[in-house]
Amino acid sequence: MAEHRSETRDAPPAATLVVGPGAHASQAAVMARSFAAAVGCDERTQWEVATVCAELTSNIIKHVGRGQITIQLDPSAEPPSLSIVATDPGPFIGEPQSALADGYSRGVLHSPDDPLAHGKSLGIGLGVVQRWTDELQIEQPAEGGTRVSARRHLHPRAMGR
Repeated sequence: MAEHRSETRDAPPAATLVVGPGAHASQAAVMARSFAAAVGCDERTQWEVATVCAELTSNIIKHVGRGQITIQLDPSAEPPSLSIVATDPGPFIGEPQSALADGYSRGVLHSPDDPLAHGKSLGIGLGVVQRWTDELQIEQPAEGGTRVSARRHLHPRAMGR
């Protein structure tokens, strides 16, 4: 089951999806698209941000089963940006740079001739995240787990202007 929370008061607008048993990546997509629309993003940006959040949530579900994803507007950044952070308590991604390559899944780079030979994933999720955001960082917090932080710059076009 997933829980959706929206932040209020003096903090910049944010929405968080707590990922647990029964969660589905589509919940993150709906949350992210709604959030992006609410802060004024154009339709293309809404869908791209929704896909990024769905891919990150799918990774949490497949590899750990629990975690959370937060999307937040950072209006003071130059240019203004959406910050997307996915965290989970599971094992760290062994080779973060390798995991960004299309076809990499569960520690193996799959052959384009047989992309599903080693599992049920095409291994394109983090590559999509990298392509549809402007900044991406994969790190292992001191307390363990994995933290994937992405930032999508909101140029005037992305804001429907």
